[in-house]
Amino acid sequence: MKPLTNLRKEPDPAWPIDLILSIAIIAGTFVYIWCLALGAKWSAVFLVPPIILLWRVQRQTVFSLGLAFSEFRASFRRWRVLWVFVIVVFLVLQWRVLLQPRAIYSGFVYYGWCVAQQLLYQSVVYVVFRRAFRNRILAVCFAALVFAALHAPNPVLVCGCLLWGVVSSLLFDGCRSVLALALMQVFLSSTAMAITPYEIHRGFRIGPFYRSAPRARPVAMLRER
Repeated sequence: MKPLTNLRKEPDPAWPIDLILSIAIIAGTFVYIWCLALGAKWSAVFLVPPIILLWRVQRQTVFSLGLAFSEFRASFRRWRVLWVFVIVVFLVLQWRVLLQPRAIYSGFVYYGWCVAQQLLYQSVVYVVFRRAFRNRILAVCFAALVFAALHAPNPVLVCGCLLWGVVSSLLFDGCRSVLALALMQVFLSSTAMAITPYEIHRGFRIGPFYRSAPRARPVAMLRER
């Protein structure tokens, strides 16, 4: 798979197949969230074949997908200012969670989810849009809009994902590490949950789950605080 920096120099033989697959996967994800997730969570497996096919068309590798540990290590050098800011803010607002074994376990589980989310966002949405539009700013904006729309109608996630979609795409351009982006997303999500009321973020649920979530903080969550 060719580096993103060379996209403007020569056409990509994968286009427009990758764009068609990307749009199909995005549309399928919307259908799953709004129509199938409540009663048939297992139906998400139908998105796996087109994702794998897209990766084959793109000729993805461990490195190009952002899963190389070398890039994960490099991110702490290339993004050092951002890392310091994100971690300091997290520690100031959420240091108490580090004293709760259950919260730490949940954090590891959530990190795995963030890895999967960033892996799909970067490879299925941003990289494809970057190749299709041949314009970095346009691709970043459209990719971020898709990322935000997938988290509707949660106002906290829509706004947060719009901003994070832009930032993560630009960061991925400079350092291909889904592992690092996912870790940063864990810190940012925890911080966002700390500074916004439950009545608005509702446990970061999306789609019909957001609408059906209790509007007041559950008693169990109040006790944990």
